[in-house]
Amino acid sequence: MHLNAYNPYQSIIRGGHTFLTIRTGPEKVTSIGDRLDLLIPLNHDAIGCHLRLLSAGAACVSNADTIKPGVAAEGAGLCPLPVSKLAGISRNQVAQNTLAVGAGLSMMGIDFQALEEVLSKQFNKEGDAVVSENVGIARAGYDYANANFRPFAWPLPVTENRYGVLSGNIAMAMGGAAAGVGQLYEGKLVIDKTYGHASYGCSNCCGMGSPSLIPSPFGGPPGIDNQDFIHSTEQCSVFVDDVTDGGYGWSSSNTAVATLPTRTLHTVAVGTATGRAEIQLAGTHPAPICPPYIGNPQQPVTVGQAPITSADLENNQVSPEAAPGVSPLWPRV
Repeated sequence: MHLNAYNPYQSIIRGGHTFLTIRTGPEKVTSIGDRLDLLIPLNHDAIGCHLRLLSAGAACVSNADTIKPGVAAEGAGLCPLPVSKLAGISRNQVAQNTLAVGAGLSMMGIDFQALEEVLSKQFNKEGDAVVSENVGIARAGYDYANANFRPFAWPLPVTENRYGVLSGNIAMAMGGAAAGVGQLYEGKLVIDKTYGHASYGCSNCCGMGSPSLIPSPFGGPPGIDNQDFIHSTEQCSVFVDDVTDGGYGWSSSNTAVATLPTRTLHTVAVGTATGRAEIQLAGTHPAPICPPYIGNPQQPVTVGQAPITSADLENNQVSPEAAPGVSPLWPRV
């Protein structure tokens, strides 16, 4: 299949949001287009920005527990997924995207085996248990869509063609290397607006900034799992890149509180710990000397008691005096 993707990183603090638009088909794709056939919103912001772009016969697959999409465009369908029921309430936010992808591919008429192969390759470094869990979650979304959602009238055809997937930055670098440019670096053009003079400043490698372990800090009750990410800012474009796949040396400073053997953080008991990882990234020293460096992102972890709910008080499971001292951050399971 041919594919064209647009992945903007808007400023969240200025009211923007991040999203990924994909257009695919058996013929060559040269643009993104103006309408959507399938929308997978992960929050209400995405609903407000993109629901109106659905075309006739399109669908919006969303988390029924957290998102109320409202009214879709005429001819478009709303497909709510009961995420907590399918994946468990403690895995709601982590599992919703995998469930939605499984449901969407089911509606497109794509065989589940293709998704299973992709998930197995994606999570291969995390071990068999993580692979099995993600495949199981995707299967639940796939089967639920088969039983409850109307498939698209235009299923994607299966072809034997295989194509490489690369970003614009990678394509530019490969083209430059093929042309014999050598080492690529970013040049700075300084313009004097008063007299109209222009001069070149220092040139730096387009390296990666100090990595961060996301989410940081992390807080939650005992007995839950969370998928950690490593993010780093590309110094020329100022884009935040997900470099998690390059992470290694995952560890926790206090395994009695939380464990981090891979990118999956598991909370054990009430207390505090620090999650750690290592990653090798390209440096930002002045070109043409651009040596790699080892980043050591860390993550403060606080494991607290689950909050007391009004239902607990009504059922006399706890005393009212205990309620004020309990954190309200997590649902009681």
